[in-house]
Amino acid sequence: MAEGLVTDLIKQLLSTAARGAEQEIRLVVGVEKEIQKLEGNLQSVKAVLIDAEKRQVTEEAVKVWLEKLNNVCY
Repeated sequence: MAEGLVTDLIKQLLSTAARGAEQEIRLVVGVEKEIQKLEGNLQSVKAVLIDAEKRQVTEEAVKVWLEKLNNVCY
């Protein structure tokens, strides 16, 4: 009887450990996907800012927008 109890306990412990490991793997994969999305978004923002910096010389509205953005960032 004690052997069956120990066997059941070991099965439960292994099942719990497997679920924990599975959750950790999902978190890591999810973080990697989020990092890739953020990198893409930052590249897009950088491209817009570079373009806006060039246009601010001739367009006052762009210059004002960049100043406001700069203030918000700080």
